[in-house]
Amino acid sequence: MRKTKMEISKQFAMEMVRELGSILNQNINFIDRNGIIIASTDTQRINSIHMGAKRIMDEGLPMLVIDSDEEYTGSKKGVNLPIIVDNQIQGIIGITGERNVVVKYGEIIKRFTEMYIRDNMSRKQHQLDEKMRSRFIENWLVSENATQDPYFMQGANQVGLNLSVERRIVLVSFSQLTTKDMSDSQVILDQATQYLRASLCDTPMNHT
Repeated sequence: MRKTKMEISKQFAMEMVRELGSILNQNINFIDRNGIIIASTDTQRINSIHMGAKRIMDEGLPMLVIDSDEEYTGSKKGVNLPIIVDNQIQGIIGITGERNVVVKYGEIIKRFTEMYIRDNMSRKQHQLDEKMRSRFIENWLVSENATQDPYFMQGANQVGLNLSVERRIVLVSFSQLTTKDMSDSQVILDQATQYLRASLCDTPMNHT
């Protein structure tokens, strides 16, 4: 299926820096590919330029240690490393502090951040795949002679469905499900879906 394009949001970046900051007890910054600090535990630095990170982007440096607050515009002493996911730099992660204190954390925060981003990408991809599959099945149910259409069959392959096998349809009614709290309703629907899938896995006619 189609892969989602990676774009680090400010909200997601803030989640990462707060998590890292709480673990290391140091100020953490996340700088985007334009050299702008989009998230920081030092909130006064958010939306400011970080010329040290920009140099990493421009020159492809594996690490940049800054020993003085005056060394680069908008930068403070500390260590900065590129975050690489799917062979592309997604941004720069930085730890503010003295060289002898923060350098030892460099590779740790780099790997943690890359893992954090990959996990988020995986969740988003799964959500996208589920939406595409659901939309395809909805179209399938209301279309006549859909399986005679080569483009429709191609779409089935893209969402991972084999239309040549037998299937069964299960209808479920929730008599007490209301729309007052949509988040709770969605949780119930998701749990019911997981239960049905797990139950039908033991039956011979179940196919995906």
